[in-house]
Amino acid sequence: IMGTLSGGNKNVISIGDKCLLGANSGTGISLGFGCTIAAGVYVTAAAKVWLYNADKQPTDINGNVVEEGQNIVKGAELNG
Repeated sequence: IMGTLSGGNKNVISIGDKCLLGANSGTGISLGFGCTIAAGVYVTAAAKVWLYNADKQPTDINGNVVEEGQNIVKGAELNG
């Protein structure tokens, strides 16, 4: 876990309740409740993140089902 938001920001990284970080994973952004980072994955503020729901459908940042390709955001947009 990086100490502050990656990219030089002064926001301190925090990890919410019930988060899971897999082996050899890490984060440069804060995580809210129930987030999961898979093993071997490192999420930074500039990282591209593909969003999917529990049914493996592509979603936007608000959880709405969208077309594949419209579900990509930067890690910084997920901070918190």
